[in-house]
Amino acid sequence: MQQNRIKQLLHSYKSGELSATDQSDWDLLIGSADFRQQLQQLMEDEMLQVEKSGDVDMIQWKPVLERILQIDQPVLSEPPVIVQPRIRSMRRWIWPAAAALVLLFGAAYYLWTKNAAEDPSKIVKSLQEIEAGKEGAVLTLADGRKVVLDSLANGIIAMEEGAQVTLQNGALQYAQIGSEKKEPQYNIMTTPRGRQFRIVLPDGTEVWLNAESSISFPVEFNATERRVEITGEAFFHVKSLNLPAFNGRPAIKVPFVVNVNRQLDIEVLGTQFNVNAYTNEKAIKATLTEGVVRVRTPDRAGEVSQTAMLMPGQLAAVNNGSNQILVQDADLEKVMAWRNGLFNFENVSLADAMFQLERWYNIDVEYENGIPDIWFSGKISRETSLAGLLKILEKTGVQFRLNGRKLTVLRDH
Repeated sequence: MQQNRIKQLLHSYKSGELSATDQSDWDLLIGSADFRQQLQQLMEDEMLQVEKSGDVDMIQWKPVLERILQIDQPVLSEPPVIVQPRIRSMRRWIWPAAAALVLLFGAAYYLWTKNAAEDPSKIVKSLQEIEAGKEGAVLTLADGRKVVLDSLANGIIAMEEGAQVTLQNGALQYAQIGSEKKEPQYNIMTTPRGRQFRIVLPDGTEVWLNAESSISFPVEFNATERRVEITGEAFFHVKSLNLPAFNGRPAIKVPFVVNVNRQLDIEVLGTQFNVNAYTNEKAIKATLTEGVVRVRTPDRAGEVSQTAMLMPGQLAAVNNGSNQILVQDADLEKVMAWRNGLFNFENVSLADAMFQLERWYNIDVEYENGIPDIWFSGKISRETSLAGLLKILEKTGVQFRLNGRKLTVLRDH
């Protein structure tokens, strides 16, 4: 298609003035990768031109970005929105929002430049390159031996009393084989900073561990309760397990219990939920996406145990050191962003964003002169290198210095 025709379609769609013929051409071509590549180039060229003039209305680009994101990112339940910043001017905020959105379909390369004449390769080299996190974990066996899972090939990696441990297509899988031992044998899977991993427990329950997290579990579950312990963040898809009726006794559903930092129990029968329990976060948060769960805090000196039931779309928050459970509606898109390969920085403070970067890029963050009161908006792929991500965040006015794996947030001028 002629460049002028593409440009005409782009501006008509942006202004909501497509004719019936234009709409037909747009719908037909938007699904074409070649067309979207041409469209992307036009968008980048125009954005770079308006940046020079200092006058850009990002809202006009919103429908175009959303339409492309609907095609390239079907995992998102809703298209991203552009939210007004709380403290930064529109001029300083527009570009990180645009870059964060465009990053999802690979166009941020040009938006990292300050003008069209700059060489993007020089910008990337201006920061030490630290790659994004990847799949990997360390498995600690019952006898204390440690197995690094990052680069192992498919196959059996261990035989425990009561279970065969196999690595298959990037996931750790347990198969119960029975054991005469009465004492349970425990394994621990740990994801260090910069790693995430999936495990299939002996009962078929799937668990995804985020970076800097761990799960402790028996290699063979008993017939009355399936209990595991976690730290950090994990997403669970719990398999329902029933003991058949026997000798006049009715069938029994075997509960699955997750103990979180020894501060909260989550009891389920068969469901999907996310737990965020990093010790540097203000609260433990359990978010339900499917099914029903019961959360319970333990008895403490002077405090009575609290219990709450969650329905899908709700989260339970327990402040560290407290027994009180607060139930509220959850932002499922934000909660599930890490599982969908994204950083979701919608209405996220600089400090909270830095917590996520520390865990995913295996870095330490310090502040030169206190924590700037900056809030971000947008979504960025977790596959983005640290250098690329920092270039986008710097468009808000905050500056960084990277020395080894120490990232310093510089004085806010």
